[in-house]
Amino acid sequence: MLSCNERSFTVTAYNTTLSPICQVLGDRTIDADRYSTSTISPHFSVTEHHTISMYFCQVHIYAKQRKYSTIAYILGIFVMQEPVIHVEHFAKAFGEHKVVRDLSFDVQKGEIFALLGANGSGKTTTIRCLLGIYHANSGTLHVLGKPYAPALSRMLGYLPEERGLYTTSHVLETIVYIGMLKGLPRAEAEAWSRAYLDRVELAGKAQDEIKRLSSGQQQKIQLGMTMIGDPELLILDEPTKGFDPVNRDLLMEMLMERNRAGATIIFITHQMDEVERIADRLLMLKDGTAALYGGVEDVRNQFGQNTIQLEFTGTLKEHPELFSVSRRERNTAVLVPRDGIETDAVLAALLADNVKLQSFARTAPSLQDIFVQISRNHGT
Repeated sequence: MLSCNERSFTVTAYNTTLSPICQVLGDRTIDADRYSTSTISPHFSVTEHHTISMYFCQVHIYAKQRKYSTIAYILGIFVMQEPVIHVEHFAKAFGEHKVVRDLSFDVQKGEIFALLGANGSGKTTTIRCLLGIYHANSGTLHVLGKPYAPALSRMLGYLPEERGLYTTSHVLETIVYIGMLKGLPRAEAEAWSRAYLDRVELAGKAQDEIKRLSSGQQQKIQLGMTMIGDPELLILDEPTKGFDPVNRDLLMEMLMERNRAGATIIFITHQMDEVERIADRLLMLKDGTAALYGGVEDVRNQFGQNTIQLEFTGTLKEHPELFSVSRRERNTAVLVPRDGIETDAVLAALLADNVKLQSFARTAPSLQDIFVQISRNHGT
């Protein structure tokens, strides 16, 4: 039997209903955030950094987010597995300036993992140390179970923060060349590249020099160079930088497709709506330390159901004794009630001001609101 809620699911083995492996496991609850286990039965235990991952059995909340079919999480076959990324007690300094301090986190196979933080918080430095571009001062940094080495490059696609293209080269030959460097035969690299250019609406630019493309088009070429060969791990530093909303949506859909095909994705972004749309878990850095770490919904729920989202017409007046205005646009606003103030009191004040409400909902704060709150509480 497999039962699910928003935070965990419980597996109970009944005779031959599930696999023999599950019969050995007995009854246990599995945390959906880290896939780690809290043992109920004495038959099985796990070490600190080993995790239970599921093949043919997806966590319910992830299944809902990505629209997997029900069959995707009916079968229960569990395999012990190392994280794809393991970072433990990592620190990095440049001279006397400490950029990252005692940072630990894991990224599990098949996750979409968001790495967040203000400029200068240590995000890019962490990725560069993970990939051996910088040397860590201390700590453990593992990619696919070991320190990064060039031999892993064929299994990994990395989009760096700085863009680097041979601007006098032609579009198609550039992507094909990178594919061949990753070990693809020329014919396979060319077929993949043409399909990609067609998908991102650049098929007509295949023989153009890269310098003739717009910045957004060049970003698409660099993403193609990163994704060619369908690597099992993608690490993307601000992948939607320079994209308009239509192309942002296209990239989000492409990343979700790669994830459904089994790829693990780590991405750095300042766009919180992207995180809420596709990420399973997140790590938010503040001054080189972990300010938040966990499942996206769990992080939001840590801050309580303490915001009110409005759609309205009329004049929204200030009532500092009742609430603060976290975000305000033309006909929408997000209010944060003061401690001890009930929702009814806020509603009464709005109605007394003759504000006409199209919607009034108390919800968990958005990641955007949480990001701003953490930055303000700790200084930026």
